[in-house]
Amino acid sequence: MTTHKKIEVSIQTDRVVMIWRRGCARRWCPECGREVDVVDLVQAEVLARLTARLNDGGKSRKRHSLQGLDGAVLVCVESLLSAS
Repeated sequence: MTTHKKIEVSIQTDRVVMIWRRGCARRWCPECGREVDVVDLVQAEVLARLTARLNDGGKSRKRHSLQGLDGAVLVCVESLLSAS
């Protein structure tokens, strides 16, 4: 009687998104419940397009919006990168 060997191959992939610290700040996000990196709307759109492409179009995500010290709208990076 012959024995058969079963070979299982696992591949793990990760994604890395680099944000230059000059372009982001740290703020408290009430929806995340912790301090997170935030970016302005222009950078948020770039990240949203990038993550959509990495996730094969993915579902639309709810972005966490915050107000900056100067009144500008900022977006929580965690909400942009997290899966829906």
